[in-house]
Amino acid sequence: MSYDYQNESEDDYKYDYGNSSFFPPSLQLPNESDGLNLVLKAFFQVLCFFGILANLLVILICGQQRLRRRPSHMFLLALSIVDIVFLIDAVIQRIYELKDFPGKQFGKVFCKFLYGSDAFAQSASSLLLAAIAWDRTLLLFFPQKRTTLSSAVLIAFSCLLAICAAYPRISHYKLAGVDQRVFNGSHVVNVTRTRCFPLIVHPETGEVVNDSVEAARFTFWSAIIGFICSYLITAVHLIVLGTAIVARVTLVTREAITTHGNPQAIAYQRIVTYRILVLFSAFIVCHTPFWVMQILLENPSYMNAVDTTSRR
Repeated sequence: MSYDYQNESEDDYKYDYGNSSFFPPSLQLPNESDGLNLVLKAFFQVLCFFGILANLLVILICGQQRLRRRPSHMFLLALSIVDIVFLIDAVIQRIYELKDFPGKQFGKVFCKFLYGSDAFAQSASSLLLAAIAWDRTLLLFFPQKRTTLSSAVLIAFSCLLAICAAYPRISHYKLAGVDQRVFNGSHVVNVTRTRCFPLIVHPETGEVVNDSVEAARFTFWSAIIGFICSYLITAVHLIVLGTAIVARVTLVTREAITTHGNPQAIAYQRIVTYRILVLFSAFIVCHTPFWVMQILLENPSYMNAVDTTSRR
């Protein structure tokens, strides 16, 4: 039996997330009457609003004719655009937690674009830091090769890797009529909402198989791909290239003191070293807890699914 994907709709996918052992209870609809939940959502929206304004200001400044041709400002411009995409996606996702997704063809495209661009922005913002590390390395070791073209190539390559990392979401996120249990303050009620979720669909029957080993494997390896593209690649680049930059600056400082007797070179060396250490430390502190928890949360689901299948 084959499945006609061209004529699919959200009604073709019915899934009870309340009975699923694969998806956590956090996927249930939030209680809109919960005061703490409303405060946190409002606080989150305010943060996103000011984040969008701040990044728009950076774009306006870096987009000026005299600045946008400088490699450093090109990276700032790219980072700001990616951050705006991420923040806008976050706001829209919070909005559609409380209402149904649009249906028909627009809803399908919108679903994939929304969560695909969110995954792209998460990876791109991290990979651009690795690209900046390469740009600084070129500045110190091969200054004649550090041009706007080299910066554009680094930015384009970072975005290409980010698209590859986002592909699993783009390909598997679909609209679904989701049966969910919601506590309305006095008792639990069942509601059916149109949602955008990662759905693993059997290629022949069209059945949703999110409780299968294949679904667990897909979710786990999607987390691994995100970890590699959004964390590991950048961390390795910051360590290796940062160490090379510090070593180069140290060597130049010694030559400046020995040859020219310039004591200010030591202060310059300290500034460069501190900046690299602060950048690397901030990246590790901000990103490590998230990815550790992400992998720890996904690994039990994968292992449980494998163990369940092996006992059958």
